[in-house]
Order: sequence, then C-alpha cells, then structure tokens
Amino acid sequence: MQLQSIRVANANVAGAMRELLLVTEPAEAQALFDLMDKTAKSTSATFKLLEASVSSDAEKRLLDKLSAARASYSKPRQQVAQMVKAGKVDEAKQVLLKDLRPLQVAYMAAVEELMAHSQDRMDQAGSAVDAEVARTRWMVLMVVAASLAGAFAVGLWIIRSTTRPLQSAHRFPK
Repeated sequence: MQLQSIRVANANVAGAMRELLLVTEPAEAQALFDLMDKTAKSTSATFKLLEASVSSDAEKRLLDKLSAARASYSKPRQQVAQMVKAGKVDEAKQVLLKDLRPLQVAYMAAVEELMAHSQDRMDQAGSAVDAEVARTRWMVLMVVAASLAGAFAVGLWIIRSTTRPLQSAHRFPK
C-alpha cells in the first residue's frame, strides 16, 4: 500500500514536470509546483512509515537502495523546477530528458523491486497460513474421530453394565 502510494506520487510528479514545460500561465505553473511540493512531503512521510515497518535485512537493503534512488532523482527534479521558474524552459527540457528521466526510471525500478520482495513475503505468509489451516483441519478431524471412538466405547460400557445385571436377574428366577 505504501509502495503503491509512492508509485502513484511519482507518476503525478512526472506528469506535473511535463506539464510545467507546456503551461504558459503563471497560476497553472504555481499549481503544478504546489502539487509537486505536496507530493514530496507526502512521499517523505511514506518513507518514514516504510522505515518503521522494515523487519528484515533484505528489506532494509532494498529500502536503502530506494532511498538512494530517490535522493539521486530529487536533485535534478529540483533543478528542472528552478529552470522552469527562471524561464529556461528549453534547458529544463534537456535536463528532464537527459538527466532526470533515467533517474526516475531507476527510482521506479527500486520501488518495483521492493514491491516484488513484499509480494514474495506475502505469498510465503499465505502459504504458511494455508499449511497451518490444513494441519488444523486434520487435527480437528482426528479429535472428532477420537471423540466418536470414545463415545462408542463409553456407550458399549454403559450398555454392557446395564444388560449384564438384567441378564443375571432374568436367569435368577429360573
């Protein structure tokens, strides 16, 4: 869920970056800058949640890789935004295509890698739950079978303890 929100946020920022190169109205550009700032803050908060939820060395390694990719991506992204604010749209396009795009692809690849690892862990947990359910089902069946066998044995004992005295009493008058 958290990784998905990072993926969506990055797509929103990428769209805003492209739109910045096309808009001509200052109010539209400011709205895009505001969106990018809001998204960066949201992503930072999501990263804090991810850091708190990391439980294995592999996840820590993947999260460190993701953090490094984000840091590499953030600098040219800010550079493009500053160029657009300064009116250097053609230069911003060059930085966007030459520098920013490959870093964004690497950032998203790191997100995807961590998502795949998380999915693998979820699959493993699901398999463990399935195995535990199967084991519990067999245990319940065994307990039911043992209970039925016990009930049958107690029933036989009660019947025999009742019928023996009756048979003796029936033979006595003869």
